[in-house]
Amino acid sequence: ARELASWKAKVRASWPGVRIDHVDSSGVGDSPEVGAQLSVHVFVSLGDLTPDDVDVQVLHGRVRHEDDLVDAVVASLKHAESYEAGRHRYEGIVSLAKTGPFGYTVRVVPSNQHLASAAELALVAAPLD
Repeated sequence: ARELASWKAKVRASWPGVRIDHVDSSGVGDSPEVGAQLSVHVFVSLGDLTPDDVDVQVLHGRVRHEDDLVDAVVASLKHAESYEAGRHRYEGIVSLAKTGPFGYTVRVVPSNQHLASAAELALVAAPLD
């Protein structure tokens, strides 16, 4: 319990340094089809945290005309490479299961096997508009 409390304190104190720097994607055209694959590369800054402290995720699914994701599916991205100054690259491939308007976004959330859920600390980093 002490280790988890210490980890939570570290994450809360370090979270202002967590941000999504850049997102690259390819593989899905203007008319998404079932089975198409979206390749996602996300560059994040973690500040004082390590890749073990976070989960970088892609949320994807159908979109409404307001660009709201509907019935989003969450997939964790794989840590691919570390750079200097606490920057990291994550990547993954998403297979489309439905036709129609498709959208995605990415986020960073705290990750620890002892958390009840990723929302427990109420911390998330999302791309800036």
